Amino acid sequence: EGERARAVGLYSAEVTVNGQGPGERNGAFARGLLQVLQRVTGDRAVNGKPGVGDELRRARDYVDKYAYRQGEG
Repeated sequence: EGERARAVGLYSAEVTVNGQGPGERNGAFARGLLQVLQRVTGDRAVNGKPGVGDELRRARDYVDKYAYRQGEG
C-alpha cells in the first residue's frame, strides 16, 4: 500500500473533514490552527484569549500546505 500523509512536528495538525469544499476546508484550517495553538501554549482554552478568534477566522493565511487522504474503514 502507499504511504499516508501524517502531520508531524510542533506546527502541524491533522483534522477530519467531511468534504473538500472551501467552507469545510476553512473550518478544518481553523481546527488545525487551534490544535497547534493549544500544543504550543499548553492552554486548552486558548481560543478564549483576546484576538485568537480573529486569527482562527484567518487560519488559511497560516497554512503552508495541506493534503487530503482517504480514511480507513
